[in-house]
Amino acid sequence: MSKKTAAETKKALTLKLLRLAAKHPEKRAEMLPVLVKLGVDANKFATKFPIPKEASASKVAVTKDTEDFVRWVLSTQAPMSANEVETFVSRTLGIKTSAPVKKRSGPRFQRGDSVIIKASKHSAAKFDRSNYDRFDGKVGTVTEADATDVMVRMEGQSVDVRFPGAQSQRGVGIYKYTKPYTVTGSAKIEMIYNAGGKPTPDAQVVVEAYMARTKRTEKRAANYYTGHVVFASEGGNGYYFRGFPQQRMEVDPNSEAGFQARTFNPSLGKVLYIGIFNSRPAKWKGELEKLDELAAGAAG
Repeated sequence: MSKKTAAETKKALTLKLLRLAAKHPEKRAEMLPVLVKLGVDANKFATKFPIPKEASASKVAVTKDTEDFVRWVLSTQAPMSANEVETFVSRTLGIKTSAPVKKRSGPRFQRGDSVIIKASKHSAAKFDRSNYDRFDGKVGTVTEADATDVMVRMEGQSVDVRFPGAQSQRGVGIYKYTKPYTVTGSAKIEMIYNAGGKPTPDAQVVVEAYMARTKRTEKRAANYYTGHVVFASEGGNGYYFRGFPQQRMEVDPNSEAGFQARTFNPSLGKVLYIGIFNSRPAKWKGELEKLDELAAGAAG
């Protein structure tokens, strides 16, 4: 019996996962990143297999073991420096630091830009909306642009169409468009990150960090993430990296990859731990037990 080729195996796995997605809506959010890596278009998947709101609110259950691990991190680990984080992302994950992204100067839309029309977003009454309604949902390329309007050659059309007020930042139904693409990311990571402010409910893990030599306990919070890193670069606030955490797998048709990305900056926030998923330090449970014993003794 002949062995399956890599392509045949990939196809069979994709079909199996799609069948599971059809039968189990509650699992679609966690299956999406795997399917995207297999080449499935995220937007098409979301259209055919909508993700229930209750599933997108909290995709990754935090187990007692994970709560304990976060407690150990908050009790023992100092925030990592930006250099330490960059070394891990670059060397361990293989995501090299790209050259700084240059911010484009000039008007909002320029010649050659790909755009998409969204009539439902057009609220500026002073700009005629007839062409926005006529070409709602259509994609095109900017052929001319001035300070106020743009001319667009819509796909399948032979003449240009004027969109009044397109250069306005708000209230007009035209947006930049990026074709859906397959995300190529790192190995799956596990990270505890504090961006400052109030943690979001879907990723929040609240723990008590024990103060080993006092009778006080300090309540602290951090966001727990699992997912894949896809990009790293330097910005105005130093090194940062971007990923698709499972805790933010809500499908977003307006984003480049079809679902929401998140940017992490170890200079603005605090990366307390980052590592390969399912590869936690061997010592952590033993150290946490000792901390708990010390805390119990101090409290008694």
